[in-house]
Amino acid sequence: MSKGHNWILKLEGMALFLSTLFLYWYLGGGLKNFVVFVVMPDFAVAAYLFGPRVGAIVYNIFHSKVLPILLAVAGCYYADELMLSASLAWLCHIGADRMFGIGLKSLSGFNNTHLGALK
Repeated sequence: MSKGHNWILKLEGMALFLSTLFLYWYLGGGLKNFVVFVVMPDFAVAAYLFGPRVGAIVYNIFHSKVLPILLAVAGCYYADELMLSASLAWLCHIGADRMFGIGLKSLSGFNNTHLGALK
């Protein structure tokens, strides 16, 4: 995607951030759980200790929308509020990252993302 279209992805990130934040609050999720769940995806950065390739793959797995969406579906299916809360906070984290221009990582280095180079 060209750099001229990054604003669309940032706007999409903001929409994801705000909508999941609202849903988390609306469903009565607690602040302590939110703080824990919202920072958990960033622990994936520890995978960079095993090199940039492993780091990027693990980081991208935990910063893709696939796993939290599957967790949300499972939370709805099993009527598990904790799973649903975790998925909403996780998606909120991903939305905030995209809103601020932090994208999925390239195998070439941490600062190279699908939204362009981090400054």
